[in-house]
Amino acid sequence: MTTFVKGTNMGPYEAARHIPGVSGHELSYTANRHFSIVLLNEAIADLVNAYARLDISQAWGDGTAVAADGTHMDTCLDNLLAETSVRYGKPGGIAYHHISDTYIALFTHFIPCGVWEAVHIIEGLLKNTSEVKPTTVHAESSPRRTTRSSTSTSLSSATRT
Repeated sequence: MTTFVKGTNMGPYEAARHIPGVSGHELSYTANRHFSIVLLNEAIADLVNAYARLDISQAWGDGTAVAADGTHMDTCLDNLLAETSVRYGKPGGIAYHHISDTYIALFTHFIPCGVWEAVHIIEGLLKNTSEVKPTTVHAESSPRRTTRSSTSTSLSSATRT
């Protein structure tokens, strides 16, 4: 249940309102005792690795390419990462994703609006702990204008640790 509560971003007390027989305190206690960012990242790597072993994942690609891009997410103003976006004209942040050519997210993180996204293109690859190791990145790192500029970069093995 803790995985469900964290995965839906519902929160323990809201989830308890919809799950009979469990209290918000029980869900919160269990999450605090058995859930950590390290364990979450290990679970993500395990999930990506299991998906990569499926035959169907190879129908779209071989895992050597990744696309990186961000999506604006609305947030309240009382959030440490929230800023008013010049591009979108409203408060929020950027959910930045690295999606493999096998159509699975290798890495996702939340960044403030207005930061230079190019830094996060490489950071996501360095923090990827799965067995899927892309060598080519397709990303857009310039401001959006009438003419869109895209970048395709080949990575050397020296960038991975």
